[in-house]
Amino acid sequence: MNEEKKVFCGSEIVSAQEKKSVVNNIFSNVHEKYDLMNNLMSLGMHHIWKRKFIDLMRRCLIYKNDGMILDVASGTGDIAIKFLKQNPNYKVVLSDINSQMISIAHQKLIDENLFKNTFCVVNDSAKLPFANDIFSLYTVSFGIRNFSNIEGALQEAFRVLKPYCYFMCMEFSPIEKNGLFSSAYNFYANKIIPKIGEKIANNKDAYQYLIDSINTFPNKKNFKQMIENAGFKNVQYFELNLGLVCIHIGQKIV
Repeated sequence: MNEEKKVFCGSEIVSAQEKKSVVNNIFSNVHEKYDLMNNLMSLGMHHIWKRKFIDLMRRCLIYKNDGMILDVASGTGDIAIKFLKQNPNYKVVLSDINSQMISIAHQKLIDENLFKNTFCVVNDSAKLPFANDIFSLYTVSFGIRNFSNIEGALQEAFRVLKPYCYFMCMEFSPIEKNGLFSSAYNFYANKIIPKIGEKIANNKDAYQYLIDSINTFPNKKNFKQMIENAGFKNVQYFELNLGLVCIHIGQKIV
């Protein structure tokens, strides 16, 4: 039933199953240049955003000296690696639907000598192969807008988290009209980023999809409501770069 649901895939409306296939193909095509493109597109700002995210991760884990974290849409493993370098007592499960992206993450973990604390798995975010109530923290960074079933993924996040533990999501948010900033962002996003994708990754369409997926993602208030609808309490969000990026946090209280 969920697979027949119509969802946004970039600027188009397609079935959930079709979006899953399109997104998987996009990341298969760009996986080798993914990290480089992140640096170029964000002008290096994604490192600052991720430092803030990891700082908030530590706050969510403040009463837990160890435990297991689930990092969904882990991609090439940036969040997991940055976190484990500073917090080696935790174990992290890296999950992604794309096997080529997660293979890069696995190799980076080996290179950083962090593989003993990690487990990499390829699976659908809406059908997690884990028992109930086992993770101390669930994280997803710049990936949830690519999910074909966001509501199902949020429900799964709630299911696999231990009681009183936290869901954390960092994602781009549609830019509100804000004078010069919104005008500059729209020009850069719509005119420059697809050209960078064409020149560097040889894939203009993939990076046009990226911009379209940001524009069609629910705004921060609507996404907050979606998190609450999945059962989370005390949901709040923190804006970065005038709202271009938002970090949402919700707690499982049962």
